[in-house]
Amino acid sequence: MGVAAAENEAQAVGEVVVEAGDADPGVLLGVSDFAVDLVTSADKPVVFASAMRSADSASADGPRNLSNAVAAAASPMLRGFGVLVNTSDELHAARWIRKVHTHHVNAFSSPTFGPVATFGPGGHIRLVHRQIARWTPAWPLDPDVHVVAMTPYTGLAPGLVRAVVEHTGARGLVLEGFGLGNLPAGLTSVVGDLTEAGVVVVIASRVLAGGTIPVYGGDGGGAGLASAGAVFAGGLSAAKARLLLMCCLSDTSYAQARARLVDALDVLDGGFQVER
Repeated sequence: MGVAAAENEAQAVGEVVVEAGDADPGVLLGVSDFAVDLVTSADKPVVFASAMRSADSASADGPRNLSNAVAAAASPMLRGFGVLVNTSDELHAARWIRKVHTHHVNAFSSPTFGPVATFGPGGHIRLVHRQIARWTPAWPLDPDVHVVAMTPYTGLAPGLVRAVVEHTGARGLVLEGFGLGNLPAGLTSVVGDLTEAGVVVVIASRVLAGGTIPVYGGDGGGAGLASAGAVFAGGLSAAKARLLLMCCLSDTSYAQARARLVDALDVLDGGFQVER
């Protein structure tokens, strides 16, 4: 909904999107908001509001979250921050927010960087981050680009990863690794074969904070994966890295898509600036 009773969307000073915190099948707060962030270039605030408790709960959180979201969307100090998510008196950047608990009212957090802003008494907004770099694709997007995401586990047969990519015809692959971005033994050669075949491979981490950095050697280590052509997602989750890769793969070659991805991560990654 547009804020400030605008007669049309162009006149609105901000936008509020209402989304369930857990219940909607196929929709996940912390991912859908990032998808909107990737394609929203306007400076006006776009704020997602949600609730973890039902409206008939004795301490429903929805009304306060919605009220805070409207106040944030109408606030000039939040212009240029991109898409934000309001939860538990905090505003989080769409790129950083993660769901960290299945049912607590404060189920969402930004483990590495914290909230962009907080709400105090009387609805006062206090900025924690003064600026966030923005990135949006400067090319038409293809909704049919196929990117698969997998979470490798110890003992995974390396051929399974190759088989999934070949069966689906995916142009991109996101692997959710351990720690700093390491994979089970045997996958380094698979990653190398896939990148040589024109598949963009991205390594994310299943750990909530700290991001990926290609440090360790050996089979499956991050340094070897980087040498095999993998791109590291930094602080982006696997789900968000998949969305970003889909944007970068639209109507282009492997080399250009990879270059687009590296450029985008340099902006979105929030400080994880390492050689990719």
